[in-house]
Amino acid sequence: GNDTHVDDSVSVARVSVLKSCSEGTQITSFDEWIYVVEGKMRVTVSNTDLKKRPSAHKKLEPFVVEACEGEVLYLPKGHVYTYDFPGKAVYVPICQPAFHPSLVQRFD
Repeated sequence: GNDTHVDDSVSVARVSVLKSCSEGTQITSFDEWIYVVEGKMRVTVSNTDLKKRPSAHKKLEPFVVEACEGEVLYLPKGHVYTYDFPGKAVYVPICQPAFHPSLVQRFD
């Protein structure tokens, strides 16, 4: 991706999670597809803009999407996300445009 390569159009990584954990809440400025290779991943999605929400989640309350081994999550840019891993996991995030720290607003 843009962090390690001159091509800023897309990035792909392989991430290993060694134990149960959560990441800080963030808003991304890139679309992200996440392929779960092993384990399980949960993502809490929050957004006050109802137009950006999937049709099944038109209320303002946060909702959770989940993917297990062999499944893919699509996380469009501009939403508020919190990643949660209930145990060991391996996943492959594909970001477009490429991941770069300046494209993520984090809330810890």
